[in-house]
Amino acid sequence: MNIIRGRAPILGLLLAAGIAAATPDAFAQPDVRYVAHAGPCSRTSACLQNGWFDVSLRFYDPNADAWKTAGFAEVDVGHESALIYFFSATNLEMLVKVLDGSAVNGRFWVFAAAATDLGFQLKVRDTETRWTNEYHNPPSNRPLAVADTYAFVHDGRQPPTDPDPDPDPDPDPDPPPRGADGVPDGASRFGAGLHRVGSAVQPGRYYTNPDAGCYWERRSDGGDDLDGVLANEFLGGNHAQEVVDVAPSDRYLRTNQDCGRWSGSYRYPLGNSIAPGKWLVGAQLPRGNWRIRDNVASGLCYWARLRGFSNELDDIIDNELVEAGEEVTFFVGEDDVGFQLDADCFGGSSALVGLEPQSDLPRRPTKSRQNVERTLSIRDALRRESR
Repeated sequence: MNIIRGRAPILGLLLAAGIAAATPDAFAQPDVRYVAHAGPCSRTSACLQNGWFDVSLRFYDPNADAWKTAGFAEVDVGHESALIYFFSATNLEMLVKVLDGSAVNGRFWVFAAAATDLGFQLKVRDTETRWTNEYHNPPSNRPLAVADTYAFVHDGRQPPTDPDPDPDPDPDPDPPPRGADGVPDGASRFGAGLHRVGSAVQPGRYYTNPDAGCYWERRSDGGDDLDGVLANEFLGGNHAQEVVDVAPSDRYLRTNQDCGRWSGSYRYPLGNSIAPGKWLVGAQLPRGNWRIRDNVASGLCYWARLRGFSNELDDIIDNELVEAGEEVTFFVGEDDVGFQLDADCFGGSSALVGLEPQSDLPRRPTKSRQNVERTLSIRDALRRESR
């Protein structure tokens, strides 16, 4: 399976309301993957939006220790929705629907709700472009509802009129091996070392829950000199999550033991809370004006709004320094992809801290490259002085 992230036309996952009160251990974050598949609607799937989207699902049967293909209830619920069962058509397990939200934000929306704690792999595919969203829930976890209002770009096409079913699908696969964190093992998981991009590590977006001292670098060669470093990061304090975008043009990625094990899926769900690290806007951090609740900066707090996670200067939309003892407030914009805060914004702790919305904060414009560099230079100079 090709895993395509970063510049795919699918930008985010928004989860249903009620998550703010949940802790990361209370629920399992559905793993979102952007992939390319071939073929029209199959016989074991539902065609929604008049055949524009093909919906299929596999579930994990713990008694058989196998992944199986789910069925769709033969009831007329219109062209936008489908009801799914696992073992019996009289025992419904999930509702999935695809809505045309183009009048609101130019996108198709995907919603799904599950009444099960079994693992599942839900796929929603555009039958013409072949772009597919996958929503994964690990076995033995209570899944969050899916409310992905950025699922597919509406490009003005008319839906297909007569999708031609493909032959019977491949047999059900064996259950993928899983690590201790519940994330499937395979090409999207790797640890410390020098990894060749395109073979050991595929281009894409990767996440880890690092220890202090985590260092990684994207390289143009397999050496260890500074000339080959395209971008790098060193985490001197505690961070709950680190993210890196590996580009197709990168030759190697080097990461040390303190970064832990990287994965193509993240573990923290959307909620009104945050911790030191880098976060996906929309999927983990809501957009808007925010204040970190009952908290002041313990040192020189640095935050940044991001276009991506390459750690290159051009990915920074806006950045700011907050002096020790001051409240930490920030704005997350509609076009932001990521957001970053360091440990000094939280008193040195890596625990999740609540966020409070702020209605009186001014909307911050995009900073010029010169001002972004200036903020970074001031930060680095002040940190050198404090050592």
